[in-house]
Amino acid sequence: MPLLRCLQNPDSYSYQLGNNTVIRGLPFYKHEEKRTFPSYYIDINKYDLSNFTFITGSSSNHFMESKDLIASIQKVFPWKQIYYYDLGLKKKEIKEMETWCGVIYREWRSDGYPKHARTMHSYAFKPLIIYEAIQTFNAIFWLDASGRLSPKVNHKNWNSVYDVARKTDGIVQFDNTGRDTFQCTNKGMYRYLPADEEKLKTFNMIGAGIVLLYRTERVFNKILYWWRLCALTKDCIEPKGHKINCGKNHPGVSICHRYDQSALNILIANMLNYEGKTIPKGKRIIEVQRHPTNFYNLTTECDKIVN
Repeated sequence: MPLLRCLQNPDSYSYQLGNNTVIRGLPFYKHEEKRTFPSYYIDINKYDLSNFTFITGSSSNHFMESKDLIASIQKVFPWKQIYYYDLGLKKKEIKEMETWCGVIYREWRSDGYPKHARTMHSYAFKPLIIYEAIQTFNAIFWLDASGRLSPKVNHKNWNSVYDVARKTDGIVQFDNTGRDTFQCTNKGMYRYLPADEEKLKTFNMIGAGIVLLYRTERVFNKILYWWRLCALTKDCIEPKGHKINCGKNHPGVSICHRYDQSALNILIANMLNYEGKTIPKGKRIIEVQRHPTNFYNLTTECDKIVN
């Protein structure tokens, strides 16, 4: 299997510092289910980068918020399908969702995962869902319920997004938190995901709620594989003493923890060697609204959708 040949140890992550010192993390939790790997990888320079699939997920308390997300996607990409993972919806909400054009319901089956990964507060669901989806789709665009595609930027003008995808070999982020990664990471995570902690003090933390991922060998081997293992390992994604509230901005001082987001940013920083950007330049294509906004009207008359 190609992946296992390229990784020195498939159960623990390692990072090489500038002085060639290799730091190896603790072994991850060994999940009993058989690991799945993509049957092939795409070539980012030959692939149609506009060919991606939207993925989202929500629990009942964010259902109203997610309506604007779906409506904004329908407005900018009316022909694309949106896979919506049920993270704890009510029956009436599922029934309503079934009337939304282009939306495909998916039940998130968490049975068999460790106890912490079956709860929302660990944020383990996102890496696990994305890992599952990337087995099927060549590219996935995950958006939290708070994501909003800007109608001011036509889908034909997404070149800045695709430029970043080419430069990074398959990953694009959109939401700069204004904080550094070190500040928003519990030090216990480094026991599993070693990194250059000094460099993380100047490496911006980018939100994990909106991320475009292509199934390239680099993105899978350097990010998705380890992101999933961290999510399955309680002490990695939820280190002892973790707290989500960051409060005031204190650059270079570890004060909070952002779970899946912290892990993702560490893996990206290491992959990019703390250089390069993952956010598109130019007009803001996506915004975050963490409450119901009702800016858009959901499309339910599907026969009127045109490309």
